[in-house]
Amino acid sequence: KTNINASDFMPPLVPTEFPAEIPGANGIAPDAVAEGLIKGFETDEYELHIGKTADVYKLYLQSPENAMLVLNEGR
Repeated sequence: KTNINASDFMPPLVPTEFPAEIPGANGIAPDAVAEGLIKGFETDEYELHIGKTADVYKLYLQSPENAMLVLNEGR
């Protein structure tokens, strides 16, 4: 028993230099990612699915194959 908690933070792509040359580089605003992270910490959520990653995760739970198709669209 410790006072240390760990969270799994899963944001979508954010429009920075990193994803500039791959599909989906438009991504989500950095402010939206930060707000999702803060909200998750405030509510003690351990899996933080930010933006469309929440939808992809739900789809993955129903059909991993369909989730992979969605993730690879536009390639």
